[in-house]
Amino acid sequence: MKTVLTAADWTLLQEIFNQAVELPPEPRAIYLDAACRERPDLRARVEALVRSALNEENVIASAIADAADEHASASLPAPGDRIGHYQITRVVGRGGMGIVYEAVRADDQYEKKVAIKLVAAGLLTRDLLPRFRAERQILANLDHPNVARLLDGGTTEVGLPYVVLEFVDGQPLDTYCDEHKLDTPQRLKLLVEIARAVQYAHQNLVVHRDLKPGNILVTPQGVPKLLDFGIAKLLQLDSGASGPQLTVETTRMMTPEYASPEQLVGRPVSTATDVYQLGVILYELLAGRRPFRAEDLPLGELERAICQQAPARLAVEADLDRIAQKALEKEPPHRYPSASEFADDLERYLGGFPVRARPVSWRYRTRKFVRRNRAWVGAAAVFVLVIVGFGASMAVLARRARTEAATARQVTDFMVGLFDASDPDHGGADKITARDLLDKGVGRIDSQLKENPAVQARLYATIGSIYSNLGLFQQARDILAKALTLRNKLGIDNEAAASTLSSLGELSFELGNFQDCEKYYREAARLHLAAGGEKSPDLIADYSALAGSLSAGNRLAEAEEFGRRALALSIQLHGRVNAETALAMNNLKSVLLLRGDYVKAEQLARDAYEIRKQVSPEGRDLAMFEGNLAYVLGMLGRFQEAELHARQAYALVLRAMGDGTPGMAYRRIVLAKILLSTGKFQEALALSKQGFEMQSKLLGEAHPDTSFGAETYALALLASGHAAQALPLCEHSRENRIRGEGADHPNAGVAAMICGEIQMANGNLNAAAELFNDASRIREKRYGRKNALFAESEISRADVLNQRGEYAGAEELLQDALATLGTAYPAGHPETARARLQLAIGLLKRNSAASAVPLLEQAYTATRASYGPAHPRTAQAGIWLAAGLSEVPTLDDRGRSRIRQLLAEHGPVINSAGPSVHVEHQMLARLQRGPRSLFAKD
Repeated sequence: MKTVLTAADWTLLQEIFNQAVELPPEPRAIYLDAACRERPDLRARVEALVRSALNEENVIASAIADAADEHASASLPAPGDRIGHYQITRVVGRGGMGIVYEAVRADDQYEKKVAIKLVAAGLLTRDLLPRFRAERQILANLDHPNVARLLDGGTTEVGLPYVVLEFVDGQPLDTYCDEHKLDTPQRLKLLVEIARAVQYAHQNLVVHRDLKPGNILVTPQGVPKLLDFGIAKLLQLDSGASGPQLTVETTRMMTPEYASPEQLVGRPVSTATDVYQLGVILYELLAGRRPFRAEDLPLGELERAICQQAPARLAVEADLDRIAQKALEKEPPHRYPSASEFADDLERYLGGFPVRARPVSWRYRTRKFVRRNRAWVGAAAVFVLVIVGFGASMAVLARRARTEAATARQVTDFMVGLFDASDPDHGGADKITARDLLDKGVGRIDSQLKENPAVQARLYATIGSIYSNLGLFQQARDILAKALTLRNKLGIDNEAAASTLSSLGELSFELGNFQDCEKYYREAARLHLAAGGEKSPDLIADYSALAGSLSAGNRLAEAEEFGRRALALSIQLHGRVNAETALAMNNLKSVLLLRGDYVKAEQLARDAYEIRKQVSPEGRDLAMFEGNLAYVLGMLGRFQEAELHARQAYALVLRAMGDGTPGMAYRRIVLAKILLSTGKFQEALALSKQGFEMQSKLLGEAHPDTSFGAETYALALLASGHAAQALPLCEHSRENRIRGEGADHPNAGVAAMICGEIQMANGNLNAAAELFNDASRIREKRYGRKNALFAESEISRADVLNQRGEYAGAEELLQDALATLGTAYPAGHPETARARLQLAIGLLKRNSAASAVPLLEQAYTATRASYGPAHPRTAQAGIWLAAGLSEVPTLDDRGRSRIRQLLAEHGPVINSAGPSVHVEHQMLARLQRGPRSLFAKD
């Protein structure tokens, strides 16, 4: 029978264990010889505890608590017993630190559930009780909405200390997040609340030491509550050479997977320890796992990994990963200085502001600003960020050369001066927009900095980038061209010149100036090649950009060559499973689509998506690749598959960024456009309306993305039967396209096509004809006559001619379009079906039913396969097929049955559709009146 130890025995055992566990094997044996000389009965127990502490399966605290149960279990309270004024109702949980009960007040003063935590006997030391009493008073003063408040405390009849806490009826943080399917922003907001509570405790000289999801419960109302401050340690203000430090006595009571390096090696614990554990929780909430897991490593290796290895990068946005990595720094001084600053950085990320965790550059800060606020904004918001950004980047440049330092100072002074001059208090202005301030800045650069071209060049490049991000492409191009001219004259900074060339190339592409785009990117590639050789990583982007500009100019063979060069170089430099390689694949995919190589294009789109998913299974970047895959599938007429991927891309961006951002507005529009092809018109209408309104607010009505939103919203209005409302929206968007991107830009052609479709639905054939003619003119000029986009606009022109009765002219256009589409698209493509339908309609109206019906059968089958049976486009084809069959002289019972089936299935769709099918609505009425020639008067 085992000897039961007294409380004094356990106190001595704890003290011997605390020393022995920190020693290597040989010194440990020597120490135990001396420490246990008078108590040899304790030697075996201490050695067993040390083995348990150092083995691969147990935590020290658990080993001590398990051993302590031998002494204490017989005297532990049970449900129904009383501790102080409280009656125990049930055991809530057990752990290495003790046992937790649910209890109620038992003296009738009030009825309230509480939690009682009883400290394990094995953790008692000679000085614990006086320290426990002193700490209890401080902990009782913690009054914070996210802290489970300490209500009472004392010692049991057998001398075990306990604390009485507010009872929290909730779920552990990780469980709550998973079961409620919280997205990333929602998880971060909870963690911000928790970090604020930790900071509050620190300000009251309390450090938690054991932060983990299990010690944070979230109530059904979504309020996080931090538990276990009742056994936290009291911080001491130690003055030393480096000033006051918040520290705590060293113990090894911890949860290893959440423990900080200083806890594991026995160094003093401070507020930085809690910051580290907040970083572990952040990592776990984002990745679904801890940075280092006990199930993956033996205990000794786990401790070495925590102390020596960097955590794996998180597959999230770089800013968010950097916040986690900073909190998880091995050395406390390298972490966030406080829990409050950790929370502040999370809030910066949520708000789209630059985070403190990552090295800052002016480009990074400017990009962050533009993401937050693309529309016209107050002057201070623009230039405070720009000034700070210049200060950060200039500090580095100043160390390189005295001349560069002088340039930096002049740039910063200029920005500060521009900001002051635009202050309403100084200038008397009531309000100034970002556009006003940029224009004023350009004027001052021109007039005040003529004697310093280096400063001029840098400022032009900066302001040009801001113009571009605001969607003011024409202004951006002019300013960047000035920057390039000055940099070429100076001839001292090829890297800066190449950057400006790339920016001009991107702008030229946006403006549809593909020859200029090619010129700029070729020159950028030349500079990068000269600076870095044939293996310069910058050449990957240059070659991909050249592929894009050449394909837009219909030089597809050259475009494919550059696309393949970009992909090969990326694989050579970065490997296949790499974000840059995925991007190069995506760009080559676009070229192959235009070349009509749909099998390879789709495969590249899928490969790029899968690779990017391996690199980062979440975030906006992955959404871009999934959205591109949806686009390819949509181009191929596989709308159901496209919808699936578009919805997933939408969800990815929502989880990564939350709602209310330009990215979410864009994803709404993209999804809405695909839903128009799958017949979900009401959902498409709601999404496109929301997206367009968000874009108008965030980006301004002149931005190209807003025009895309307006056009999609107009199509959704048309599909929902509101053609009259759709027209002014589309016309305004087209005007913005022409004004901002040029009358010959491909996007102006897209806008003309949509406006033409709306005019057709409103019965304005002449207006529709002019718009379709303009679209064909733009596309012929851009792509040539043997291009699928040109063929599509020609089909629309033929539709107008058919309705005017000009069947011969329509047939000529359609035969040419079918020849082009036959080589451009795979068999069964919906645009090919549309061309066949229009060709058949012309034949029917010229009483050539025998020739028309085979074309109608092909058109109907292909349209149904792409759009599904309930879509109005399928119904249109079905009604015309019924009309064609009714005109066949040898129509038999089988044919008549087929007509009845077509009318029964598609008639209700036509009757409920809007004005875009008004011609088919008339045809349906004539078919339902009975057997007679439908086209006798035509």
